[in-house]
Amino acid sequence: MNACDGGRLVDRLADPHRSGSVSHNKTRRRFPDTGAYLKGDVMTVQSYVLVQTLVGQAAEVAENLRQIPGVTRAEDVIGPYDIIVHAEADSVDELGAMIVSKIQQSEGITRTVTCSVVNL
Repeated sequence: MNACDGGRLVDRLADPHRSGSVSHNKTRRRFPDTGAYLKGDVMTVQSYVLVQTLVGQAAEVAENLRQIPGVTRAEDVIGPYDIIVHAEADSVDELGAMIVSKIQQSEGITRTVTCSVVNL
């Protein structure tokens, strides 16, 4: 059974007899059988955003991106992209809004590619 086949996801996560069941501590936990992530007691959706910047601005842009709420990491990398950002939010809509209105609008960014996290 997965989260889309009529089972109640919350009930499945709260079952103390299941591997990866909800704990009462505030750490992030992954539930492989559902593809869900919990941060504390809140489900999150996650994406990686591949970022290209203006020449010479990657370090400054990465530092600015780290200040955006919901950005958990922004790492300078070598290759076709200059920064890889890991972002999370409580819903797909919130994540999309953050990426479009905060990340993509940051000064020095020329292009982004968003890769949503899924568990197959």
